[in-house]
Amino acid sequence: MVKTLALSLTFFTSQWLTSTALASSPQAWEKSHQEMINKCTQASGLKGAKSVGQPILFDDTVGYTGLILKGQYAQPHMKNKEAQMLCLFNRKTRKVYLSEMS
Repeated sequence: MVKTLALSLTFFTSQWLTSTALASSPQAWEKSHQEMINKCTQASGLKGAKSVGQPILFDDTVGYTGLILKGQYAQPHMKNKEAQMLCLFNRKTRKVYLSEMS
């Protein structure tokens, strides 16, 4: 019984240390956040594109972070109409996917 408890404790301790060692630093998160904002605003094609609110961080099993952008349509026929878009940033591939919000 004591041996089993010791093995279990050793296993959980090693799992905790492994997960702690893999955690990203605050600087790494900030760099990733800035990359996401830059890629999303560029891909949106909106004039004056700005992120709205905080990023929506999905679980690692999903692997995406969402960001809402606001700006104006750049096309002349849209006459600077306000626009709002949802940007999904794939944290693994670093690609962005955009959709207009109504």
